[in-house]
Amino acid sequence: MAEGVDEPLPTDERGVVRDDVVDSLHWEPAELAAGDAVLLDGLAPHYSEPNRGDRRRRVLVASYAPAGDHYSRDRYYSARADMMRRASREDGRFRISTLADFDGVEVPAENAASGRCTHLAVAEA
Repeated sequence: MAEGVDEPLPTDERGVVRDDVVDSLHWEPAELAAGDAVLLDGLAPHYSEPNRGDRRRRVLVASYAPAGDHYSRDRYYSARADMMRRASREDGRFRISTLADFDGVEVPAENAASGRCTHLAVAEA
C-alpha cells in the first residue's frame, strides 16, 4: 500500500492509476495472516501480487457510504453489473472489478464461498 494520497490519482483509459504515477509512490507491504483484514478508503493506493502459491486466495470486498451521500446499493450494483457485462462482451475478459486487471482463475460456482456466485449472474447475462 502507499501512504500520503489525499486526492484521486491520474488514471489511464481503463481507470487504472498510470504507471508513471505508480512508480512515483512509496509502496510498503501489508503482511497479513490468514483471517486478517485490511480496511482501505477510496483513495488508498493498493494492489496485490498474483498468487503464485499452491493454495487459493480469496477476497471479500465490503463497501459503505454515508447516508448523506445518497448512495443506493441497488442502483450502484445494477450499474456496475451492466458495465461489467458490456465490457466482458467486448473483450472476453473475466472481471472481479471494473478494471479487467484480474489475472487469476474464477472460482467455480460449486466452490463459491456463499450460496450465490455474483459473477455467475454477470457472466450468464
